[in-house]
Amino acid sequence: MQRDYPFGTADFKEIRETNTVYVDKTRYIYEMAKTSSHYYFLSRPRRFGKSLLVSTLQCFFEGRRELFKGLAIDSLETKWENYPVLRFDFSNIKETPLPLVEDTLGMQLAEYEKIYGTNDFAKTLGSRLDSLITNAYKATGKKVVILIDEYDAIVLEYIHDKENFEQARKIMRNFFGSLKKNEPIIRFVFLTGISKFSQMSIFSELNNLCNISMDEKYAAICGITKEELTTQLKPDIEILAESLKSTYEKTLEKLIEFYDGYHFCWPCPDIFNPFSLMNALSKKKLACNWFESGTPTFLLNLLRKGNLKIYDVCATNVTERKFNVPFESTKEVTPILYQSGYLTIKDFDGFYYTLDLPNEEVRVGLCQTLLVDYVEAYEDSSIVQDVLDEMKHGFFVDDIDEVLSGAQKYFSILPKANVKKHEGHYQELLCVMLMSAGAVVYSEVNAGLGRVDMKVSSHKTNYLIELKLDETARKALQQNQKKQYDRGFVNEKLPIVKVGVNFSSELKNIESWVIE
Repeated sequence: MQRDYPFGTADFKEIRETNTVYVDKTRYIYEMAKTSSHYYFLSRPRRFGKSLLVSTLQCFFEGRRELFKGLAIDSLETKWENYPVLRFDFSNIKETPLPLVEDTLGMQLAEYEKIYGTNDFAKTLGSRLDSLITNAYKATGKKVVILIDEYDAIVLEYIHDKENFEQARKIMRNFFGSLKKNEPIIRFVFLTGISKFSQMSIFSELNNLCNISMDEKYAAICGITKEELTTQLKPDIEILAESLKSTYEKTLEKLIEFYDGYHFCWPCPDIFNPFSLMNALSKKKLACNWFESGTPTFLLNLLRKGNLKIYDVCATNVTERKFNVPFESTKEVTPILYQSGYLTIKDFDGFYYTLDLPNEEVRVGLCQTLLVDYVEAYEDSSIVQDVLDEMKHGFFVDDIDEVLSGAQKYFSILPKANVKKHEGHYQELLCVMLMSAGAVVYSEVNAGLGRVDMKVSSHKTNYLIELKLDETARKALQQNQKKQYDRGFVNEKLPIVKVGVNFSSELKNIESWVIE
């Protein structure tokens, strides 16, 4: 039978009381609660289950054992205590105008002040939180638990506005300033966000904050592993397979292709995007659910500012230092794409981390997001989608003629001012178009006696594409043949098709192509 999935809520209590699908993560909560460190920080992309984790922590520290019956922690925890819990959610404030942010935070404080009392001398946000922690401790005789979800939501809204960014960061510094001061009466602190806390210079005094974002032990604390999918969610895959008129094995392969592939350390189990996976199981179809739920404004602005080329971020190597680049001053988009979930760790050689797009959903969604900048002046978006559908169909039936014909139509509707007169720009645009159509694309790949401009893979064929500008498609194909690019891919066991493409700077479009 179809089960209920947790859409529209990240409330652990509601999920458990309504028997909604919950993938058990409680053993991680037990691990954190029992270690010597009591200050934790976790960075994960949006919609990866951070808020549900915070809600679960709240119920645990409030001693609500009845909600945990049958879960891992029920057999691990023997002493269920009820602590005063102060929980703050900054995601609800991120679109609030900056002059009103302090008032909005003040209202969150006021809800707890009704319970634990106020201090007439506490006027600032920081002094009010300081007083609140003290009052909660005195009123209950128990140390205080503080949970902060999306701590960086406000400052990320102003990442490209230097003046307002500094003001937003000042507000946050003031608010969090009492956490270190009250350490003796604090039982547990847990913060979540997208950016690492060190990148925002907000917790300068909180030097005991344990960052578990790249800790192997907590790699699967958010998201869903393949093991969890094929055990706890196996009935759901079977229902989806029946709906798709497919087998369990093939349906699992499709779910892996679309939503798997995240790694937050190395080594790390493959992690599925939980939001997208649950949507697919519920709606009985595979779609780019994560992208349809919205792309952060700060990220879109950064992509435009950084003049991102999609092939620059695929299979790129970075050192661990890159993960700590300050958000507000960096001109590099790669580390931010990683922390936002658009890139993930694919390998680690002991020095370099290899980052790449995690799965099909991100590859297609990111490329379509980038294409917005190229077609923003074009009013009829349905025609753009029709052209993409034509290209997708070309890959589906293994017809590269249809694919390139669709690309030619796409170039014809682009604002001409957005098409520059150099080969690299045409290569970038074609790359993004092909990836938006669902192909796996790599540029400037070492092969044979040189480097092929583009290796484009559908599920059936490897296409080796050589590009020219204001020459001939035949000349491009001859280079493809002369350099013997196909020798580099004979072990991949897919048919190889060589393609030569010529662009015209006068037409600002594909002029012709030839295929072998």
